[in-house]
Amino acid sequence: MIKVAETARDEVNKLMKLDGFNPSKDFIRVGVKSGGCSGLSYEMKFDKLSGENDKVFEFPAKENLNIIDLTGAGDLFAAGFLNEYIKNKGINECLKQGTELSSKIIQILGARI
Repeated sequence: MIKVAETARDEVNKLMKLDGFNPSKDFIRVGVKSGGCSGLSYEMKFDKLSGENDKVFEFPAKENLNIIDLTGAGDLFAAGFLNEYIKNKGINECLKQGTELSSKIIQILGARI
């Protein structure tokens, strides 16, 4: 699960309406590419069809969290995921670590652990 700030959520909802996005049939592609101030940036686009080489991975979100502030949740998820990925861990292990870190940051005020 990727959590976004309310302003980002509102912008995505606006773009989905403009694009005619149908959540029961269409896809949101999320990726990481080179660029940005940290060397990586996120990209997102809407797609009507899944590709031949697409892979879908699902991992459960943590439950019963005391969510205070979503600042840094995406960055910490990416950090945890990539930390395991560069160690050649499996995708589920990468998702688990990303989820663990992002779950911690959203339960405190500000992006500091």
